[in-house]
Amino acid sequence: MEIDGHLFLDLFPHDLSSEESGFWKFHYLKSLTFLHVQEIGPRLKIRIMNPTWIKNLLQNDPGTIQATLVDDRPILTAPTGDLQKFLATLVEIQPADDDGPFGKPTDLGRKD
Repeated sequence: MEIDGHLFLDLFPHDLSSEESGFWKFHYLKSLTFLHVQEIGPRLKIRIMNPTWIKNLLQNDPGTIQATLVDDRPILTAPTGDLQKFLATLVEIQPADDDGPFGKPTDLGRKD
């Protein structure tokens, strides 16, 4: 998806295999994971959202974005429009090659 000229991937887990018990499936929390796409070309450069950084932000400024902690992990619960604005803001404050709202870049290439 594109937000304010920035590309993102939003990953969402599919159901566990039908062989898993309902009790086991009940314990999984389905949630989106956001990745910032920095470059698309012969190689793909992405950064995954940094949960530790987000958690610290929420502890220091709880009104930044609607969220909750589940097992000490931040889960963003804001409406879509608010999440999109939040993601665009995070990209603007992201250090070039360091950890920040998004982690260090991961460089992926195609296997021939």
